[in-house]
Amino acid sequence: MKDTTAWSFLVSCNQSLDYLTVVAPNFMCEAGIASLLARVTEGDLTEKGTASYREIHNSQVGDLTLIFRVIEAIAEDIGISGNGVLKDLFGREIYLIEGIALKGIMPNIVTNANNLEEAHKQVLGDYRKFWETEDSFSAFASDSFTLQSQGEETGLKYIKLKPYVAGNKVAATKWQRLYPEPQRFEGAIHSIAIFPDGKILLSDMTIARLLFGVCKTNKNSISCQN
Repeated sequence: MKDTTAWSFLVSCNQSLDYLTVVAPNFMCEAGIASLLARVTEGDLTEKGTASYREIHNSQVGDLTLIFRVIEAIAEDIGISGNGVLKDLFGREIYLIEGIALKGIMPNIVTNANNLEEAHKQVLGDYRKFWETEDSFSAFASDSFTLQSQGEETGLKYIKLKPYVAGNKVAATKWQRLYPEPQRFEGAIHSIAIFPDGKILLSDMTIARLLFGVCKTNKNSISCQN
């Protein structure tokens, strides 16, 4: 595996706040879209040797590839007072949804357990700070790091999730009008009547150009059908 630039991320909860993005790549924080990670990561506890793979298309920061896992939040591992799996105020076990974000779509990327462990170590300090938060919270920003290959180590088996389309790609073509070229009214309008059948009656008008439709003129009025 050649060296690849990646960013760590974390989605989790604490005793007071539900699941949200705790750590996000710095460029996502700067763009104000860190919350996107909480919407696109999901799953049950990850089996050893596997990881979830998901592509994000057309986000504000371009296409992204996410490699992540779901593990239990263990007090001793994180460095928080307590024993075993952390729980929220309702007694539910807390999970860490953690992994790496890559710029671009990378269907052939090979990652290993050590890569996810590196990301895990990077987010622990931020999670400890998040653990103390009880109200509003903004995600911590992670800096880029290089995924290191481990010789002949077997890569993780991916559970491929459906690609997430964050927005529509703007077509590189000119916009086409849905209606005819709009025209301006010229002259003085003393009265206007609009009928249920769509006809418009303009009275006492010397010169008129109508926005849409076909006009028929009489001596002192113009009637138009859209």
